[in-house]
Amino acid sequence: MIPLSSQILAKLLEREEKARAGVRSAPVALTNKDLADYRNGRVLLQAVQFEQDLTVLQQADVIAMERDRGGLICRITVRDYVALAAALGLPTRSALLDEATSVLGPFLVAHPVIGAVLARWRGLGKVRGTDVGDVLDWQSACLALTEVQLAGDVLRDVPIRALSTKLYKDSKRLERLAPLLDVLLQGDVDAEARYPDLVWQELGLIRDAQPARLAGRVTVRRLRNSGVLDSPYGAFDPESVRELVDVPSGVLTIENQANFHAAARAGADEPVLLMYTAGMPGPAWLAMYERLLGSIPVGVPIRHWGDVDEGGFRIASYLAAAAERAGHCLEPELMHPDQVPEEMRRPASAGTLARMAKYAEMAGWFAIAQRVQSAGFTMEQEAMLWRSDDTMSSVAAA
Repeated sequence: MIPLSSQILAKLLEREEKARAGVRSAPVALTNKDLADYRNGRVLLQAVQFEQDLTVLQQADVIAMERDRGGLICRITVRDYVALAAALGLPTRSALLDEATSVLGPFLVAHPVIGAVLARWRGLGKVRGTDVGDVLDWQSACLALTEVQLAGDVLRDVPIRALSTKLYKDSKRLERLAPLLDVLLQGDVDAEARYPDLVWQELGLIRDAQPARLAGRVTVRRLRNSGVLDSPYGAFDPESVRELVDVPSGVLTIENQANFHAAARAGADEPVLLMYTAGMPGPAWLAMYERLLGSIPVGVPIRHWGDVDEGGFRIASYLAAAAERAGHCLEPELMHPDQVPEEMRRPASAGTLARMAKYAEMAGWFAIAQRVQSAGFTMEQEAMLWRSDDTMSSVAAA
C-alpha cells in the first residue's frame, strides 16, 4: 500500500473509531475534500496505485467505494473495521482498550481511579496527556505506588532517583511518572495537577532533604537536646523532633511559606507552636506532627490554616486524620468561605467544588463542606496576608 493510501485510509479509521466511541455523530465516510490529493491528478501514477490499493480492499469487503460521473472515487466508507486496521498495520482501539484493561485491572481495587482512566480513554479522551497507548506508564506508576505504600514507615526521605533505579533500572523514569502518580494519589482524573515536588513530598521521597520548620516560644525535646525554639523559627530533621516539653496555648499548622515566615516573625514570643507543612506533608513530617500532638493534653487548640481550594482541604484531611490518631481534633483557621474577602475569590467548577467539599468532610469540617459548594469559589492562602492580631489570638483563645 502506497503512503497516500495509508494516509487517507488512516483518516477513515480514525473517524470510525470516534463514531464507535460516541464522540462523532456525522456519518463515517471520506468524501471529495478528503480525497483531494488523489483527485487533483497531479501524479498520475500515484492516483493509479491508490485506486489499485482501494480496489483490493473493496474486493475483500473491507471498504465500499462510490465514483462520480468522471469515474473518480468520490466516497469511501468502512465495511470491516477490524480488517481495515489490519490492512494498515494498526491495532484497533478496542483491542488496545482490552489490553489496557487486562494490564491495569489488577490495580483497580487499590486504585479505583483506574476505572475512570479507562473510561476516559474509551471516550477518546486523555488523562494528564496520556491515552490508551501509554498503558505501560500507568502500570509502572501503579507498581511504584504499591512499592512505596507497602514500605510504609520504613520508606522515609528516600531519594527519588535511587528508588527509580531500583524499580526500573532508570534513574529518571519515576520523575517522568509524576503526573500519573498525582492522579493515583488524589484518586480523581479531574483533580487539579500539582507540582511534582508536592507529589514526592506526599510519598516521602526527596530530591534534597528538607527540614521541618517550627516557630513560637515553646520548648521542644529533640534527640540530643531540648530548648526553646529560636526566633524567628528553627529548622530540624523531622525524625529528630520528639515531643513538646511545655504545654503551648495552641498549635497552628500553616500550608504556605510566605505566611509561615510572617507568622513566625510575629509570633516568635507567643506560646503558640507554629508548624510549616510545605504543602502536602510527607510521612516523616506527619509522624513528627503526631508525636508532638501526642505529648500535649487534649483540649489544647489544634488548628490549620491553608488554601481554600481542593489541595488545601485535601491537606487538611491528612492533618485531621493525624491529629485524631494523637487524640486531638483539628479545627480550621481562616478557611471558611465566608472569611474570604470578595476581591480574593476565584470562580471554581462544580467538580472542583465537589472535591473540596469531600475533603472538608474528611477533615470533619461539615459546615464548611456544605458552604463550599454554595460559595462557588477558591482562594490561595497567599492572597490573605498574616494578621497576627486576629489569627494568633484566635489560636491561643480557641
